[in-house]
Amino acid sequence: MIIKHFEFNKEKVDKFNYYLFHGKNEGLKKEIIDKIFIKNFDGKVDKYEENYFIGNKETIISELLSKSLFENKKIIIISRVTDKILKIIDEIIKKSLDDCIIILKSEILEKKSKLRQLFEKEKILASIAVYEDSSRDLMRIITKFLDINKIRLSQESINLLISRASGDRENLKIELEKIYNYSITN
Repeated sequence: MIIKHFEFNKEKVDKFNYYLFHGKNEGLKKEIIDKIFIKNFDGKVDKYEENYFIGNKETIISELLSKSLFENKKIIIISRVTDKILKIIDEIIKKSLDDCIIILKSEILEKKSKLRQLFEKEKILASIAVYEDSSRDLMRIITKFLDINKIRLSQESINLLISRASGDRENLKIELEKIYNYSITN
């Protein structure tokens, strides 16, 4: 099922156990995952790269199937996924793990990608595209940051920040962190 990133909220999280975040905006992916999934989560969070996950699939799947006395829920985040992981994900979905949330993070996936097609067509799967932030979105983030930290910047500096961000809020946050650190020392 396709879900727009700006419509995605805590209520939608309870409806699905499998998520595919695809697109260029790594900062937005990180922000959504941190705020909605990890912030108040009291279970175990495991992070893998696709190649490691594929290479160790038997071990990881057996860990998923075995219930721990100490852990109620798990979140598994798999980064840099491609269509190579499709068979494994399909196998995991068939086992219907109710106490586990699986999040797949990918770069841009073409419309013909089998992984993307699976997540967009199935009602129990969520596909969230994260596109580059617009200049307006980045301006809003900068303005909020400057107001909170009581920092003054010229419009020229703000425009430079927007161009350096290249449509990704992760890049913008790095630049804003540099400005914050500089403002503390001076």
